Amino acid sequence: MTAAKAAVVIWSADAAQSEWAMSEANRAREDHKLVQVATDTARLPMPFDTIQCADLAGWAGDTETPGWRNVVSSIGDLVGGAGSSPSRTTAVATAAKSTEPLLAVGVRQPLGRS
Repeated sequence: MTAAKAAVVIWSADAAQSEWAMSEANRAREDHKLVQVATDTARLPMPFDTIQCADLAGWAGDTETPGWRNVVSSIGDLVGGAGSSPSRTTAVATAAKSTEPLLAVGVRQPLGRS
């Protein structure tokens, strides 16, 4: 995560209770590379509830959804995307081909679940 230019934290009710998710989100926040996504209506833990978070509760994969466009735009800004280019998705995909880690995504299952 240290070398990544962006870190996407995907919040859910379980993630909001996870010490690992909280720790990783806090590190990303301190490093100014946090992009937050909410997948349900659970309240975000403090201080993450004061930071912009894309609402993707019920998202069906439509790339024109405002929440998704916000995520792509934020990642593009952090990884050096194309600025005002109309296609941030292309800029993010191009940056992802780099040999350097640009994005860190951590997914942890709570203990006792598979």
